[in-house]
Amino acid sequence: MSLIDVESTLKDYNIVLIESPLFNFNKELTQSLLCQSYSMRIKSYQKSYGVNVYPFGGEEMACDHYFLTKKINNKTEVVCSLKYITFDRCKFFNLTFPLFNTLASDLNPSSLYQKIKSYVLEEVKKKSIAYVGGLSANFEILTSLERKLVRDFVIFATCSFKRINKVDELFTTGTKRKDFYQFLQSFGFDVLYPEAIIHKEVANLNVMLQSMQRYNDKEFKKTSYLNFLWNKKIYYKFEPNIINIDQDVA
Repeated sequence: MSLIDVESTLKDYNIVLIESPLFNFNKELTQSLLCQSYSMRIKSYQKSYGVNVYPFGGEEMACDHYFLTKKINNKTEVVCSLKYITFDRCKFFNLTFPLFNTLASDLNPSSLYQKIKSYVLEEVKKKSIAYVGGLSANFEILTSLERKLVRDFVIFATCSFKRINKVDELFTTGTKRKDFYQFLQSFGFDVLYPEAIIHKEVANLNVMLQSMQRYNDKEFKKTSYLNFLWNKKIYYKFEPNIINIDQDVA
């Protein structure tokens, strides 16, 4: 795709990066995008996994949230979003690393949970680790272009987060139901354990535990056209502070 084609095709789109919404919650855009993203996640997860699903973790306000957005009638609408959090950020907020919460189901053998937890805690002694999850998108209403954009955005955002934050190993869980874990494998996520594990928060869903140490540079380069959006992104940094919220939530 030529630069002219990229600029023409993506003129209404942008990337928004909000690091730790807790410290950026007094910004109207933060409130609006989070509300849209959470609404998408609720609808999507309830449709796929039932009404007893709880697709949120205690780390939501501490994560770095990456949004792909589109301007519609002069309003910024979320097309897709993902959340990332490092082990160090969890320590800052005294939070449990989300991977541990995901695996803490009574349906998982305690030996497996302890094995994985021991592995992660050993790894964090010598390297920087992080977790990615919370993919949100209204797939049913996406155009064919937007489906490709979402796919490429997941790759672009994940590899960018890993590179920028100097993350040595990035963990996630990929669903078996829609072969999502195979898509994750395509750009660098390896399956850590051959057996499916039970995801505690998502209606006891079978997932594959995966981690990325090196991303597939060839697949990442295929998404390089998104640098057009990255270079004009809206960026709210992680800046611990006491904020004043003097307005209603959008």
